[in-house]
Amino acid sequence: MAQKLQNGYQILSHGGIGNREKNYNLTGSCHELRVALQGEIYRILVDMGGYQGPGKLDRNLDEILEGNNGANPGVDAVVFTHGHMDHIGDALHLTRHNVGKILASSRTRDIIKIALEDAIKIAETEFEIKQSNFQSYTKNVLSNAVQIVKEYENGGIKRKANGDRISTTNEERNRNENYQKAKTILDKANINAHDKNWRQKLTPPKKPEFNIDDLGKLLENIETHDFSDGWNQIVPGKIAVCMFNAGHILGSTSPLFRITDAQGEDHFVHFSGDIGSYQGNLMPAGLPTAPKNFPIETLLIESTYGGRVRENFDKNLEKFEQDLAHDIKKYDTIVQACFSLDRLQKILFYTIDMQKKGLIPNNLPILVDSKMGAEYINPYLNEAKKMLREASHPSVPNQLAVNTKNLENFIEYLDPKNKNYEIISTETRAGVLGELEGKKKIILTASGMAEGGPVIEYFKRFASDEKSVFYFPGFLVPGTRGHAIAAERPEGKEKIVTIEGRTLEIRAKMEQKSGFSGHGDEKDLLKYLQSTSLKRDAHILVVHGDTKSSSMALKHTIERKKFPQTVHVPDLEEIYTVNFDK
Repeated sequence: MAQKLQNGYQILSHGGIGNREKNYNLTGSCHELRVALQGEIYRILVDMGGYQGPGKLDRNLDEILEGNNGANPGVDAVVFTHGHMDHIGDALHLTRHNVGKILASSRTRDIIKIALEDAIKIAETEFEIKQSNFQSYTKNVLSNAVQIVKEYENGGIKRKANGDRISTTNEERNRNENYQKAKTILDKANINAHDKNWRQKLTPPKKPEFNIDDLGKLLENIETHDFSDGWNQIVPGKIAVCMFNAGHILGSTSPLFRITDAQGEDHFVHFSGDIGSYQGNLMPAGLPTAPKNFPIETLLIESTYGGRVRENFDKNLEKFEQDLAHDIKKYDTIVQACFSLDRLQKILFYTIDMQKKGLIPNNLPILVDSKMGAEYINPYLNEAKKMLREASHPSVPNQLAVNTKNLENFIEYLDPKNKNYEIISTETRAGVLGELEGKKKIILTASGMAEGGPVIEYFKRFASDEKSVFYFPGFLVPGTRGHAIAAERPEGKEKIVTIEGRTLEIRAKMEQKSGFSGHGDEKDLLKYLQSTSLKRDAHILVVHGDTKSSSMALKHTIERKKFPQTVHVPDLEEIYTVNFDK
């Protein structure tokens, strides 16, 4: 399918495509639009996501960004669709290269700052721990082993006639045993005890590649471009981009590229980004808004939920409210393990809304224990206030599809000065929980998969408590701790989990709550497709799924629905070419 690029464009993916057979998943989103116009080649990247999970994504982002100054020059622009780590996690590589433009919505820039600052701090903390352990091991273990081996071997070794070592006394026996242990340690570390420079041959922990100064440089170079800002000229007169609301999380966008050829004809290429659901219209994420009245030639559409249709959101929310109202009467503590971005803010809104409606006691403490989750509240509030101000503007309703009552409630409920909830931290956690011992409370914390974060402290404290409940309001990937803990307990058997070396019997109630995903299901994806103005001979490329399952399922559904366009599921680095001359 790949053809030589002459006068037209090519699309290829350096990440964001999963293939179970080849052992890589759909994270690490990074798609490339390569355009050939009037003898010049221009390159645009959509997202630079970090790879997450098992397997390996074999790519070199520095090589991708640098190009080879020939048929594959450097990058003219990078456009970020939203702030999830699988779309921004490798963004700091941009500080090592000259890139024409870096574009993101205002709120995505806010999220990039919070998310990458946290990632940098985590990396620095992990390095400090490894460095300390390395120095301690070198000083207390390796140095001691070197000393033992040198003294033993320099002091001579008594042997029998057959060559075996002579061990005559307990003291000598202990000396021999210590020598063997020390020698084993040095052999594993490939250290010669008689080499004076053995320390120089050790490999210390690698320092984090990026620091807070790099983040500052990145943020300075990000040019914000929002839904109502019209066209941004990437290459004046040749390539421009316009952002549409993806409705996935705060600030998420679906970029539409306009390519103007030598004859002045416009060609439109659209990247969906991650599409949100048309159900559960909780502001300020908004609803997906597909570009209309633009004859799109090529569309990359995500397929995370390809082949899957969720239950009606209102029914899921009603069940969530019924369960929470029931459980808070029966149990003392409800812990809700949320993703810190978007999910925590949504669940916080719905929990406070239940208080306002009288479904749970009005004086019930609601605690937020997630540093990042708490930091994300302000960008959400700022966007809600901005959308509320703009809701009556004639150019905005079609783009943002706002629900002003939801916006007003969202601002009222989540504004910290209204004291509808309390933010706690590592420093204040023990004191607050001590005061609430034996009392009813709801706690929102992270992470959603229970792989790390403060939720671990709540497992250690409440997992064995029959008066506690844990909710997981999101998808739990098989193989994660959250999935193992939330799975049904085998009948007649204890459910055991090991956390940080501690073995806990799970006596608390564990429940997964459906319907809160920020991704649209297959019905939402089809609705999005139908809302666009795709040309009949357009190309639909299905990405951000598994090539053997969700992506292929969406492809089959599109074809079954009699869409006239060509539908293709590309693999990593596969080049899809569209020539203007044909």
